Amino acid sequence: MRAHRGRWTAEDKAESPYRYLPFDVGPGARAVAVELDYDRTAATLDLGVLDPAGFRGWSGGARSGFVINPAAATPGYLPGELVAGEWRVILGLYRVPAGGIDFTLEVRLGAAVPPPVPPPPPLPARPPRRVLPAAPGRRWLAGDLHVHTVHSDGSLTVDELAGLARGRGLDFLAVTDHNTVSHHAELPAAAARTGVLLVPGQEVTTDTGHANCLGDGGWVDFRGTADDWLAAAEAGGALLSLNHPLLPGDVGWRRPLRRAVPLVEVWHWTWDGYDPAPSPPRVCGRTTSRAARRWCRRASCTRTPPRPRCAARRPPCGTPRPTPAPGPP
Repeated sequence: MRAHRGRWTAEDKAESPYRYLPFDVGPGARAVAVELDYDRTAATLDLGVLDPAGFRGWSGGARSGFVINPAAATPGYLPGELVAGEWRVILGLYRVPAGGIDFTLEVRLGAAVPPPVPPPPPLPARPPRRVLPAAPGRRWLAGDLHVHTVHSDGSLTVDELAGLARGRGLDFLAVTDHNTVSHHAELPAAAARTGVLLVPGQEVTTDTGHANCLGDGGWVDFRGTADDWLAAAEAGGALLSLNHPLLPGDVGWRRPLRRAVPLVEVWHWTWDGYDPAPSPPRVCGRTTSRAARRWCRRASCTRTPPRPRCAARRPPCGTPRPTPAPGPP
């Protein structure tokens, strides 16, 4: 067993948000098992791993450990040959209190298997397709371009999510787990079973911005710049979409970009809580499409786009809208 113990501070995060803890894997190793322990009520540390050849998995703050062996791996991680040499656990210092946080990381090599994957659930009935106006030879498709599974911070397996989409009458999903592509291998079988098109993707995730890479373009290294993300997506034949750019805090977009991206997420489920009944979502008193167009023009410059001043005045999601005073008869 190899153990790392220490303490991370806010100064450590300011110096570098990603830290690397090495361990050696010898020839013929049967499994790698890693366990991270710290006070999760006081901090959030992200977890991932690199082997000598590159990326082998990421679970962010969703898991306290993982197992990788040649035949299987914890969701978020890639099964396969255990390459001999120096591996490195990645710790992301996502939230570290001012007083610091103690941690222990243990690595074991030997016989270990991840939890079994549950069997696919029964297929739900697909509801009747809605008939919507469309030009001749065209039709509307219903889907979602931003969903997660147990391969990151979602609660459903790929099969369960695809079944849910079928039961809701959706035609497609882009499965975009955070900073990993481990779910890609499961998409074809789940799509064939449910009849829902499952588009491979990755939500490239940092505390200064999120972006969806839509398409099977390979893993995008979230540790690079946003321009690196865009270049990687283009090289892999994928599309990069900036996610929920107008949301506040560390889930909004605060990263510089030298080139405009092809897509931006102009509607997000959190905005629906502003209205008791479905209606065109609004941001800062304007329709999201207009707000997004204005923001996209800013995002193409080299400066981090300023936060809209009126965003701070918008009630939190879920706040009931005040009842308007009655007008004249």
